[in-house]
Amino acid sequence: MLADSMSARWTIWRAISAGLALCLLGLAAKCFVDAQKFMKQFEDWETAKPIDTVVDLSTPGEIVVPFHQTCSSSHSEVIVLRVPAAAVQGGSITQLLQGASARIEVRHKQDTNIVESAELDLSWTGDLIDGATPIFFVSPFRKGEYEARVRVMAGAPGLKGVPQKLEGRYMLCGMEAMPAEIAKFGGIATSILGGVVGIVLLYRLARVPPHAQISQQGAAPNGGPATPVSSSKVTEGPPSVS
Repeated sequence: MLADSMSARWTIWRAISAGLALCLLGLAAKCFVDAQKFMKQFEDWETAKPIDTVVDLSTPGEIVVPFHQTCSSSHSEVIVLRVPAAAVQGGSITQLLQGASARIEVRHKQDTNIVESAELDLSWTGDLIDGATPIFFVSPFRKGEYEARVRVMAGAPGLKGVPQKLEGRYMLCGMEAMPAEIAKFGGIATSILGGVVGIVLLYRLARVPPHAQISQQGAAPNGGPATPVSSSKVTEGPPSVS
């Protein structure tokens, strides 16, 4: 009788619905986890420095430093020059760099092929990036470990004795966070759909079908046909003697 009741509740379509609800809720959980991972990645890109090294642009020379590329989806990438604020009081970084000629080349480690390169460019007219001025502009390239070769062909006398650092920065417009938003939307949509399927399934399971009630009330203990029981007792007397 219990097996009959369970089979009446769990039809093949209800079993399929239960599996579908679990799959949708599992997919929703994965989407939310991915959304957090993508957003954390975007936040890291906002502060990442693929190159961060001390440099001296006041005299000719060359340095080779690691270049750790973690973002390939930014709309542009810059290498900025950072000097103490006191060094540019009453002037500008452009004036300090007068006479300088420099070039940066990004290569795979142990490789002679140039992935990206740029000449010293003083045309930047925008705001400072975290207090530093972009002087090299490169196109985004694939993630990986590279090395940057900074070559100073002619020095800038105005930077003599001034502490200098080169920092790489990603120029982000916000579209780089789109994967996180798509994953979050997918998680919301699949969780709602899975919840609806689950609620409908629970509602259907909570209802006992009428034919199952009749089967439970009318079935004999031994599984045979039901036999009506009389409320009166019948006493048989001795056989009559003719």
